[in-house]
Amino acid sequence: EDLRGWEPVGQVAIGDSGFCTGVLIAGDLVLTAASCVITKDGTPVAADSIRFRAGLIEGVALAESRVRRTIVPRDYRWLDPVPTEMLRRDVALLELAEPVASSVLAPFAIAVPAETGDFAAVAYDEGPVEAPALHDGCSLYLHNDGLVAFDCGRVRLSSGAPMLERSGYRARLVGIVSATAEAEGRTIAVGMELPDILAELKAALRRGEATSWATDIAPAKTEAAVPKPKEKRVTVGDENETGAKFLSP
Repeated sequence: EDLRGWEPVGQVAIGDSGFCTGVLIAGDLVLTAASCVITKDGTPVAADSIRFRAGLIEGVALAESRVRRTIVPRDYRWLDPVPTEMLRRDVALLELAEPVASSVLAPFAIAVPAETGDFAAVAYDEGPVEAPALHDGCSLYLHNDGLVAFDCGRVRLSSGAPMLERSGYRARLVGIVSATAEAEGRTIAVGMELPDILAELKAALRRGEATSWATDIAPAKTEAAVPKPKEKRVTVGDENETGAKFLSP
């Protein structure tokens, strides 16, 4: 009952180093943040060290799979603080080695957020209990030039958390949380508009590309889709920008 309606959201467990939140968008595809599967020095996290656990509550998942390969945008860089252009690109697509049957979990559809929609976030936040937290009552704060941002009060959401619009019969996925920002005394969850970037990543998978392969099923030769970052820190936005200050992922 605690999971009703949010079953496709799950924990993306990354070896022994921690976890992010991810969301099932097809039987074999999960969306999360690129910053979850790229290290600070630009090295991709090994795909076979990642597992997706859909609907995980206290150690029990509705479905679980290892990851076959990961793909992130070629021009994505792990930077701190996060420049605006990286917020738009902070998306990773995970291909599961064991697809989840639609009879078990129905993936969320992708949509562009409506200006007056009813929004919520579901996240596996830090803490001792393995359970998703629902943050409802969110409002659209910004939708401009590929960026989407939501005001969920004082909640700081974890990377990879899905932003969902609940205006229709079933919730639709309208963004993935990349970072949080402080604006006008509120904490804003910042992510990206999904349709275009998702189409780009799916096309890369169809071409056989990958940022990281599981070692037991990797082809003989692959090239990482993400080069190492050339710089560690950048200024956020334009010199005269006075908007939200973006924080670390």
